[in-house]
Amino acid sequence: MRNIQTIKVQEFAYEAAGLSMIGSLMLPADVQPMTPGVLVLPEALGIDDHCRNWAKRIASELGFIALACDLHGEGQLLGGIEAAQASLGPRLADGELLDLWLSDTLDALAKYPNVDAENLAAMGFCMGVILVSSWLHSEPRLKPQWVCTADSLSASPEVQFRRASSPW
Repeated sequence: MRNIQTIKVQEFAYEAAGLSMIGSLMLPADVQPMTPGVLVLPEALGIDDHCRNWAKRIASELGFIALACDLHGEGQLLGGIEAAQASLGPRLADGELLDLWLSDTLDALAKYPNVDAENLAAMGFCMGVILVSSWLHSEPRLKPQWVCTADSLSASPEVQFRRASSPW
């Protein structure tokens, strides 16, 4: 049986590769010092309810601090794939720019009070899976066994992290 906790949801502003980002931060109501942090990268269009709901589940069921990440700046949810391609295209075409954006996003979470910067994970959906997978080659703070992907169906965050062989 999962221990369901009350969570706090708050807007979270941060800078990544020169862009002003607005993510959704999910915190266990009784957040403790040295709490693991998880980035949740959305599908190509940006943060939507699906991404936020997974971040909420990670916070409420696992007790981790979860950040639903902004892909486009200003917390935008884009209206179509063409707009997403135009927004993400420059970062996807430039590996250094992509690495900077991802690293800045992880830095923002790692520096948040009570996040254990030594226990960070990332998961993604659709485009987010691609970003997380590419990140493993450039981000030493994420160990391969600490990164998982999640399907959009019924598996709980607990199951997803167990599949990823997380040490938590």
